[in-house]
Amino acid sequence: DHVHIHDTTTTAAFAKQRKPHTRLPPSPEPHAFPCRETHSPIPLSPPSKWPQRPMLLRPTPDAGMTILGIRYSSSESATGYLPLPGTGFCLGCTLPVNNGREARGKCLVVDFESELFIGTVMLRIKNLRGAFENGNESETNG
Repeated sequence: DHVHIHDTTTTAAFAKQRKPHTRLPPSPEPHAFPCRETHSPIPLSPPSKWPQRPMLLRPTPDAGMTILGIRYSSSESATGYLPLPGTGFCLGCTLPVNNGREARGKCLVVDFESELFIGTVMLRIKNLRGAFENGNESETNG
């Protein structure tokens, strides 16, 4: 199963008022925004490739929400976004979830914007595989 982040712009009441979402062509780089999975209604990569398998959290494709960046909770927004290549995370198809075992200031947060909201979300699921347990954290800290 996979989980979508939904905001109220996806409700029928707002659907007619939304502006069409601009679609950028997919990047040839794996998980570089927008990747080939950004606009897909289901994940194209097999669960064995998901960085926090068996769970995958992704933004709802073409729902009018923009993921601005992923950063550590201790970083300033817009200046502390993490480079994502090599981590398996992407602004369009795969978002990180914390598990409660992160060091102080190392919770991953997602900055987002829609027509109704601008904000930051921090998600946590107990006993989930850590975001960088696949050995990719060094690429993100460098």
